[in-house]
Amino acid sequence: MGKVLVIENDPQIQQLYREILLAYGYEVESAFTAENGIEKIKEYTPDIIILDMDLGSRLTGRDVVLSVKKIDKSLPIIVVSGKSGMKEDPEILLSKNVRHFFVKPVSMEQLIGAISREITLQQGIETVDIVPDYELGELIGTGGCGSVYKGRYFDKEVAIKILPISTSPNQSLERFRREAEYLAKIKHPAIVELYEHGQNDEGSYYIIMEYFIGCELGAMLNNEIFEEQEAAFIISKVAEGLSGAHNLGIIHRDIKPSNILYNRDKKEIKIIDFGIARQHEANHTITVADSVLGTPAFMSPEQCLGQKLQTTSDIYNLGATLYKMVTGVCPFVRPQIMQVMYAQVCEPLVWAKNCDVSEKMQKIVGKMMEKKPEDRYQSMEEVAENLGNF
Repeated sequence: MGKVLVIENDPQIQQLYREILLAYGYEVESAFTAENGIEKIKEYTPDIIILDMDLGSRLTGRDVVLSVKKIDKSLPIIVVSGKSGMKEDPEILLSKNVRHFFVKPVSMEQLIGAISREITLQQGIETVDIVPDYELGELIGTGGCGSVYKGRYFDKEVAIKILPISTSPNQSLERFRREAEYLAKIKHPAIVELYEHGQNDEGSYYIIMEYFIGCELGAMLNNEIFEEQEAAFIISKVAEGLSGAHNLGIIHRDIKPSNILYNRDKKEIKIIDFGIARQHEANHTITVADSVLGTPAFMSPEQCLGQKLQTTSDIYNLGATLYKMVTGVCPFVRPQIMQVMYAQVCEPLVWAKNCDVSEKMQKIVGKMMEKKPEDRYQSMEEVAENLGNF
């Protein structure tokens, strides 16, 4: 898929990046200082660089940016740093190499999406006419397992997910096929419907899905906090949809606000992105790091520990999503990703003293987010039933 050079002086963050990037099929090389990073740019010839600005050595990330300008003016850099002020540095603003600037802690979904976009652009992948008989429209989403476009088949609007063969290692390809396989099995009004999937003459893989007019809950949460009744309604419908998946032995593993679409006018929801879903009790493994995939802010304790997951892990993810919907913040807000994962495993769930959330809602969320899987609700039907009382 591509070669990523990570220049970061924190060993824990390096390890986290490595595990997740390898799981998505990228080659990864690490450098802990600016000096070592500059050397590896020449030796390793990466396709993209992830760069921390404060590297704790004589040279800084700024020096790396200046060096890259001389070595390869087309080499993209994604800055991930705790120093937000570095974004205003004229040398960085004027550098065409710096394509994205994220402040820690960064969403791994955003980071993987940015990497995928840059490598796709760099390799000049042609998307026009990539899917036979379908008209390809605007890009509406990008992630580690493909890009999603709005499309049309005669007078019908569709969503088209594409995984170009030139950026498809075995792990990403297997996940792509697995998502198509699972969507073909699950028939539920709360889960996006699969129309067809296949491979075109050039070798790129595609999935054709229904196009749903709605907003990601994640985007809505940038501007509002949900009333309890509406939040309960949405999450009960998500629970019903996940119950359909669980009854087929499928665990989503990445339930979060950005994977739930909501049409407020029609009171309809759709669960999307089964790219890292797994069959319960599956006897095959795609990658070692696959077991720790997910989004740290919503991951269950057992996910953070890389343990085998049951359907109760999705219940925890959904509880963390509900917590954010009614409070506006994630359950555990910490400066570093590893601190968030530690809190998911070891720290109790806390509600602010002046919290405007009812005791009844707190009790339901608390039950969904119990540390031990056996202490949570044991099925999505139970979750839906309790939320239905709102």
